[in-house]
Amino acid sequence: MAVQVCCLNHDPKVGRMLSSIPLESTPPESGKVIYQKVSEITGIPDPYKEIKRESTEKALTLYPSLKNEIKKNILQFRIHNK
Repeated sequence: MAVQVCCLNHDPKVGRMLSSIPLESTPPESGKVIYQKVSEITGIPDPYKEIKRESTEKALTLYPSLKNEIKKNILQFRIHNK
């Protein structure tokens, strides 16, 4: 997969597709077009599936400590603002 995605830089279809995206497009609108083209060229329905899974897993491991930190800060905020 990495080689296929890397080689997209040299595919003329990518350049044509990118130049056809209106400059007024929002990032989600542009992203949709780009991700569809990446999928079409590579033949991989979701070329970023593994990266997204890893990122979600990492975020979920951080969640408990971040939740505690927020609770602690809210409590301190309430104490200082009485």
